[in-house]
Amino acid sequence: MVSRENRCVLVSAARCRRSRRGVSVILVLALVSMTLALSYAMLRTQASVEQTERNSSHRATARQAAMTAMSVALRAINDPTWGGVDVGLSGSLGDGSTYAVSFETGDSSLAITDPDYAEYPFRVTITAIGSVVDPANPQIQTTHQVRSVVQLVRRKLSDPPGNWSTLKPYTVYQTGTGSGREVDIEYPVHIDGAIYAQNQINYLTDYPGDGDDKPFDGVIDEVMILGASASAAVLEAVQSGSLTLQTISSLSAANPVAWWRFDESSGATIAVDELGNYHGRYEGSTAGGKPSSPHGGSGAAIFDGYDDHVDVGPVNVSGSAMTIMAWIKVDDFGHSDGRILSKSTGIDDSDHYWMLSTIDVFGHKRLRFRLKTDNGGTDVLYASAGDLSTNTWTFVAAVYDGNTMQLYKDGQLVGWRYKSGSIRTSSTVRASIGNNPSGSPRARLLRDLEAMRVAGEGDCRPMTGPIAAPRSLTSSHQRRLIEVDSNVTLTDVSVGNGNLPVSHPGNVSSYRLYPGGKSYYPTALSSSLTNAKFLPDPKTNPLGLVKRESQLVVNDNVTIQGTLLVYDSGISGRIEIRGTGIKVAPISLPALYGDSTIYQLPSVMARDDVEIYDGSSSSLNGLVMAWDDLQCFQGKQSTTMNLTGQVVVGELEVAGRSEWDQSSFWWDSRHKEFLAQLSASSAVPYFPVWLQANHGLDYQPKLTIQPDPANVSYHWHDWTKPLFEAHPDDGGLRWDLLEWQDGN
Repeated sequence: MVSRENRCVLVSAARCRRSRRGVSVILVLALVSMTLALSYAMLRTQASVEQTERNSSHRATARQAAMTAMSVALRAINDPTWGGVDVGLSGSLGDGSTYAVSFETGDSSLAITDPDYAEYPFRVTITAIGSVVDPANPQIQTTHQVRSVVQLVRRKLSDPPGNWSTLKPYTVYQTGTGSGREVDIEYPVHIDGAIYAQNQINYLTDYPGDGDDKPFDGVIDEVMILGASASAAVLEAVQSGSLTLQTISSLSAANPVAWWRFDESSGATIAVDELGNYHGRYEGSTAGGKPSSPHGGSGAAIFDGYDDHVDVGPVNVSGSAMTIMAWIKVDDFGHSDGRILSKSTGIDDSDHYWMLSTIDVFGHKRLRFRLKTDNGGTDVLYASAGDLSTNTWTFVAAVYDGNTMQLYKDGQLVGWRYKSGSIRTSSTVRASIGNNPSGSPRARLLRDLEAMRVAGEGDCRPMTGPIAAPRSLTSSHQRRLIEVDSNVTLTDVSVGNGNLPVSHPGNVSSYRLYPGGKSYYPTALSSSLTNAKFLPDPKTNPLGLVKRESQLVVNDNVTIQGTLLVYDSGISGRIEIRGTGIKVAPISLPALYGDSTIYQLPSVMARDDVEIYDGSSSSLNGLVMAWDDLQCFQGKQSTTMNLTGQVVVGELEVAGRSEWDQSSFWWDSRHKEFLAQLSASSAVPYFPVWLQANHGLDYQPKLTIQPDPANVSYHWHDWTKPLFEAHPDDGGLRWDLLEWQDGN
């Protein structure tokens, strides 16, 4: 029998054995776990390596796909068939990889303050994404992005119409024909540069006017005034050459008053009185004509029959006898009563102190003599015989002997009448040879403006020219004012068809800068603008196109930079410039590659009129186009319009300034006042300067049109087409690569 103690020992031993077996299992299990873990780790590491290798391969494939996509995109934008920025590209490369390309106008790196910000609309950001899907796990996709920024190389503008170049040489191009579609110019205005007109030119027709104009057309020589009555025998001797005027001038009994021989050379300004009493001034008339006869000295004075004269001042003949003698050769009797010598305040009989002229008497061209005495005022004597001929030297004389008035032609009496009394005198009433005094205020104004230009006093002439216009539509008198008095070249052109070379574009709803480029939309204007500014926006409206249907009223403080388009479905669509502080200017287009020319689109395109109202102040730059009128309404001389660029219009009308628009009598009186002060030591030599100093008429034009000194080339654009297009040598558009970013 086993004792309790022994049993206990045996139990413990058994328990000990069982315990050791449990430890062995745990160890085995631990070893197995460790072995499995090591095996799994080894397997996992091998899978990771394989996955990493696959991922690296996918990334390379995706990058290659992105690179391929960018290459496709860069080729596409140079291809004429490019779909444009709104059309993306995509494709499969056959190795499980694909690509997608998107185009976006602009460059996000450009800030408003960047000097290249204006290039924003000509840049395109291209984003190319390459993708590859893991075939073992389609949920896994690898992508790569390549980004580039390109800029359009502008090589060519869209083609203008073939006749567009005909406008380019001119500051003003006027196309209207027929009544009411002319060129109407009143002073003060200054148009600098070449003018093309298809209609007549009305040049300072409202004022100053020609005063009491009675011009002689031809040549006058050897004008002598005596304070005695020459007998018929004396006059016949002078005509035959047996008695010279030199001899008569030395006879005290002849009482010689003045003797103008006109022997000055061409270009002279002073007509010398051989007696030293009344030196005259050539006013449009010129010296240097062929003399009358062997007794006629070395020259003669030439008169054009429009507004020429020689001003000889306030010549007086006192007493009850006088003789006027002269040699004349008439070119034309366009004015039937052309003055040979006249002292007068007007054209009526009672205005004359004395006068010798030609006159039409029932179709007969004869002599006429007017004389004012203290007995009966002014009387008139018409020659009853002795018809005058053109292109023939004729010796003419008017004689008063205290009892009769007499007329002589070539030494023969051709008319007489009774007249008595002492000859009336005046120290202020002037006398003129070749026209009625004081001549033409208008001609004097224009001549003095030209004289001021020559003297370096600035060019304030209404037009500087040259002018191309149909000569047949502009009167000979107007042509004389332009060509001679203003010294502006006028050449003849054929009468046109009355149409502008291009049609108004109408409503422009959108535009593009280049084929495939973004569409931009013009800014719509309200009917009336005040305190507003419209500038181009490179992101939304890079050309600064603003538009208005029908009428647009522009009031104070309005700035428009770009192109102002006013249109209408009919023939309306006008712009009214009514305010002050108005500025309209075009933008200069980005330069073409290798071309320094500055190109600009029109700044104004009005379907009807561009109207400048009284009191307004505007600065209009660029090409201003009005399919009807550019019209400056009559207003104060403070109204300003400074247009720098080019004008293309149907009609150009610059109405007069209210301060200047005075009656003919007012102008004639001012002209006489001006002439009277010329003999003073402090005389003002120029009529325009004298008018400003004495009557507040500002001769400096506030209405001006002049070309852009930057030699801008204005471009006509068809708004239905892109502004820039591919150069023929390129096939498609050309781009510069500015930026390349590889990776996300």
